[in-house]
Amino acid sequence: MELRTERMLTWLTASSFDRHPGLCHAFSTRLGGASRYPYRGLNLGLKTQDLPACVQANRIRFLSQFGIRPEEAVSLSFVHSNRVAYIGEEDKGKGYLDLGSVPAEADGMVTNAKRCALFVTFADCPPVLFYDPYNQAIGACHAGWRGTVSGIAGETVRAMTMYFESDPAEIEVVIGPCIGPDVFEVSTEVIEAVQGHSGNWMDLLRESPYDHKALFDIRLALTWQLEGAGIRGENIDHIDLCTFSRNDLFFSHRRSFADTGRMGAFIMLDGAV
Repeated sequence: MELRTERMLTWLTASSFDRHPGLCHAFSTRLGGASRYPYRGLNLGLKTQDLPACVQANRIRFLSQFGIRPEEAVSLSFVHSNRVAYIGEEDKGKGYLDLGSVPAEADGMVTNAKRCALFVTFADCPPVLFYDPYNQAIGACHAGWRGTVSGIAGETVRAMTMYFESDPAEIEVVIGPCIGPDVFEVSTEVIEAVQGHSGNWMDLLRESPYDHKALFDIRLALTWQLEGAGIRGENIDHIDLCTFSRNDLFFSHRRSFADTGRMGAFIMLDGAV
């Protein structure tokens, strides 16, 4: 992991992806940007109550740091599902600056189009990025607890296999910053959803100091799910920072108890392989 700051913007990258020429990716922080309280900083969430012009300016500023134009980015309407969308050349520019043009309501997307940045937003939910270096294909998903327990990460792997003949054993994955297992307190709805899984999924839950609550390790859940889909453990990288605990770097919906900003993550094949 590397934390980088330039021109008043701060972002994170994963060393496992940095070693690939022709692959561009980043996870934003809350630092920089034009938004004011309570979204102070680089709010990238179009579904927040922030001024749309501020969010659009932030989104343009963030991707321009990497030489990417809005018409080269794609985003979705994230709905906490396990649906994965195929993104083609014709989808470039859709959903990045306005929700009215999103190509799909889904939480994962895959493409092999060059200079097409797959962009997902997150606050406490893990963003997950995928790269197949052999077939030159990428994927990205937003993995909230509902999407996680219904298999969004595994479905993204399966979509890459179906559309691009990717071998799961060769796909590399980075799980980005998210809420940590010591603070992700969940209620009966999540506990029952986890209990519906077979095997050792119950090991993902730990006792909470509050009645009828538990602590959920969503990062470990995604890791197991990826391994179950054929991803090799050594190909799964983590930016192991807690969005709830690191107020200096991240927005957190859980911490704020109110509307708050969103970070963003993207991955793009820039064609320079």
